[in-house]
Amino acid sequence: MKSALIVLAFNEESTISDIVAKYSNEFNTIVVINDCSTDGTLEELKQFEQQKNIKIINNKKNLGAGKSFDIALDFTIKQNFDFVVKIDGDDQFLKDDVIKIRDLQIKNLYDFIKCDRFWEHGVVGEMPFIRYLGNTLASLMIKFTTGFLKVGDPLNGLFSIKTKNLERINLPKQFHRYGYPFYYTSYFYKLIFSKNIKVLTMHNTIFYRNETSYLSPLIMFQKLIRFTIKNKINVIIDKIKISKLQPSAILDIVGFTTLLMAFFSIYKVIFIRYFNLVGSQTNWIILLLLFFVLSVLVFISSLKIQSKSYHENFNEI
Repeated sequence: MKSALIVLAFNEESTISDIVAKYSNEFNTIVVINDCSTDGTLEELKQFEQQKNIKIINNKKNLGAGKSFDIALDFTIKQNFDFVVKIDGDDQFLKDDVIKIRDLQIKNLYDFIKCDRFWEHGVVGEMPFIRYLGNTLASLMIKFTTGFLKVGDPLNGLFSIKTKNLERINLPKQFHRYGYPFYYTSYFYKLIFSKNIKVLTMHNTIFYRNETSYLSPLIMFQKLIRFTIKNKINVIIDKIKISKLQPSAILDIVGFTTLLMAFFSIYKVIFIRYFNLVGSQTNWIILLLLFFVLSVLVFISSLKIQSKSYHENFNEI
């Protein structure tokens, strides 16, 4: 199996050399993509330029983590690698986890392996509360958009993709900087019932030190909301084409309808209360609660139906 390790690097002068050296004998090729770092990252990478199994790609301008991974993934697809494992240049991931993913891929069992840090020993150090909150919201959204209740931690940066015979994946521009793991998770989970691919979720450990975060939670949340709704609609369309998933698609349509009625009820309550619209505020509040509860129950029923179709192609360790 021809393997590649993709390392994303932006201002990682203190760790990038150690990472490349650590994995240089573990993969056939290491692809380091330097996203126009402004510190000494480029100088650190020059010592590896003559090594045949190390490919260094230097972006001419800062493109963002998502676009950088997109470029590296495209390179590995064209070079006919069997699979890639993706890590970040800040050395937050355990080597044992990375090697475990590599070994699983060598066995050729899975098309997509994603990691989940939210277990007993998954977070070492102080993870900022805003990240806990953001990941919680993102986990709810990934469950909603994929229709699979067991999927979680969609922003985890450690994952692996089988690239053998993989077609070019067009990463949307909205994920060029933030949230790209969420997109790839949605992409491959969608293929479970349309392309019959195999997916694995694996526990991993992430170390938090004093790294600088370039993440904007508000921007991230806005992007994920838009994408979740758009992707959910596309998933419904796909489910309509598959007989065993058509009941789930119908429930989704009912769920969206009742959710829209809940929002309409909010509109009526606001205008009755503040803009002298004629009507009973109490009645519309009751309708709001009924429509909202109904939409939640309908969506949960849909998720249960759809989740059953995943089980044969999904595993977790």
